[in-house]
Amino acid sequence: MTASPPERGGARDFTGAFVPEYAPERDGEPDPGEVVWAWVPYEEDPGRGKDRPLVVVGRADREPGTLVAFLLSSRDHEGDEGWHAVGAGAWDPQRRPSWARVDRPLAVRPEAVRREGAALDQDSFAALVAHATGAGAAGLRRIIGVYRANGGVAGEVAYVLGKLVGRAHCDLCDVTHSPVRRRASWDRMVSGLGVPVDLRHLNELDPAMRELVPDRDAAPAVLVDVAGRLERLLGPEDLAPLAGSVAGFEVLLRSSLRGRGLDLPA
Repeated sequence: MTASPPERGGARDFTGAFVPEYAPERDGEPDPGEVVWAWVPYEEDPGRGKDRPLVVVGRADREPGTLVAFLLSSRDHEGDEGWHAVGAGAWDPQRRPSWARVDRPLAVRPEAVRREGAALDQDSFAALVAHATGAGAAGLRRIIGVYRANGGVAGEVAYVLGKLVGRAHCDLCDVTHSPVRRRASWDRMVSGLGVPVDLRHLNELDPAMRELVPDRDAAPAVLVDVAGRLERLLGPEDLAPLAGSVAGFEVLLRSSLRGRGLDLPA
């Protein structure tokens, strides 16, 4: 049935970063990993659409409570890079093989979901997310560390003076630098990652980076470039407990990447 959006709202196109999560639970609420139904707008006419099945793949990074999902279809999309085969499941009474559209992420609020369906198995879900994010050594292009300070002579002087009087602190600075120079242990760790690491100050961010680190309170942070799309991996609350430990940073980085389905080169 073709119709305008229902009063409770529906899905919409999504362009931000999302945090993949697999947590299906038969509780009547839409959860990551589940197939649900919601109103989806047509691409050619966003004011009209229809109820469609969606597979929920995670939560929007910067929109609390918003789910991110991919459209499901029983049409054959073999050979189409924009679609991923997820197999058959209880979400389709006829048990037809289904395909998820990975090149059009959708955002949907839980209250806009019409009903909860079956869940993907965990292996199928992981393969879907890996395809959608370009995960793996080939998809992970670089790691970007963002300091809680400005660069340049004026910025560095302001940070040093602020730190002396207790008004400035950057937990990522404590990891990468000793009081006088960059740590050799940091450089050794970076050389073993197999992925470029780019360190930026707040006044050195490009527009895409600034969307993920909009102000000083959002720093320090660690971003990742996955197949050309930036995602926020770590924030100040993650880096504060490290207390300047390079080894602790590496453990946190690797475990956080694995949690996103991303692999560093062997």
